[in-house]
Amino acid sequence: MRTLRSFSLIAAFAAALTVAPASQAAEVIFGTEGVFTASGTSTLDLGGGNLLQFFGEGLNLVNADPTSQATFGEFDTSLITSPVNIPIVTGFTLTILQLSPAPTGDPDVVFSGTISGTIRIDNSGAFLQFDGPLSQSIASVIGPVTYSILSGDSFTPGRVNINPSTTNGGRSTIAGLVTVIPEPSSIVLAGLAAPLVLIVRARRSAAKA
Repeated sequence: MRTLRSFSLIAAFAAALTVAPASQAAEVIFGTEGVFTASGTSTLDLGGGNLLQFFGEGLNLVNADPTSQATFGEFDTSLITSPVNIPIVTGFTLTILQLSPAPTGDPDVVFSGTISGTIRIDNSGAFLQFDGPLSQSIASVIGPVTYSILSGDSFTPGRVNINPSTTNGGRSTIAGLVTVIPEPSSIVLAGLAAPLVLIVRARRSAAKA
């Protein structure tokens, strides 16, 4: 009777472990590049020596377990010194290129948006508004890797307020989120490992009883 009760408990525990999601931390290596549509480069000349620049992440490594916050690059207005407002209207594209885990299809995703508003040395009403979708995935050897725009300034998803040069050194960061979703087969195999060990122990206990 004791043996049957033990088998019942072990079977229930094994079933729970089989369907439970397995933790699967993964190192993700990627780089980013930003381009202003009006210039075709990462630098936008606003005239009079005033430059708006974007610095991408040349090489960024995050440990997604299963998610990790990340920086996708930053705007730099330190070279904007005009005392009067300068209008800005331009499209902007952010490209994220994945190096690891190895992509099994397209190795990059592109987020696009529009920069608008005005800016001067000590004040800014300029901002980037990304278009949807704000999450895109890259297929890889371990499963989909999803990149999401996390910035939501002024309580607006996908918005990045651009600081003037007198605030935060003129730097404005695009905040992101990296998520690794393991393949279903990986989850099932990981979940089965523990139940197999318990079954072996149960059989040994039954043999001794």
